[in-house]
Amino acid sequence: MEAHLDYRSKNVIVLLVLIVSLSATLVQPVAAQKVKLALYYEALCDASAIFLTFHLSKIFDNNLIDIVDLKLSPYGNAKLGSNGTILCQHGEWECRLNTVEACAINAWPVDDHFKFIYCVESLSLADKYSEWKTCFQKLKLDPKDVTDCVTSGLGYKVSFHG
Repeated sequence: MEAHLDYRSKNVIVLLVLIVSLSATLVQPVAAQKVKLALYYEALCDASAIFLTFHLSKIFDNNLIDIVDLKLSPYGNAKLGSNGTILCQHGEWECRLNTVEACAINAWPVDDHFKFIYCVESLSLADKYSEWKTCFQKLKLDPKDVTDCVTSGLGYKVSFHG
């Protein structure tokens, strides 16, 4: 006698096989991989500053940063002109602060550069962006690597050429 299975029985068997396979996979150790998160933003943009300071900052507060590979890119709507000049949506100050923040990213690990960017963007929301250098002292961060990056031209490269 040949046993015939209807489609519901076949689905139950397939489901059981999947559950057993999944259970076996969960028992085996899995190499820890971080979730990749890239954020392209721009200085002097209220929407960017609000997102960074009120939302993204929470991944540091609740330690989700431990499982996130965060890549910040302060480029925004900047455009390279035909003669190599940079034009930013919010003017010269945006270009300057994008470069400063890119240099901070280049100079420090994620915890430090995010704190610095958070400080600069908070000043931006308070319309005090020209006071960005006070963030070094507030956070007890050595400004040398960032200021050297900005003044040497490296800031241009890390900001607009990756």
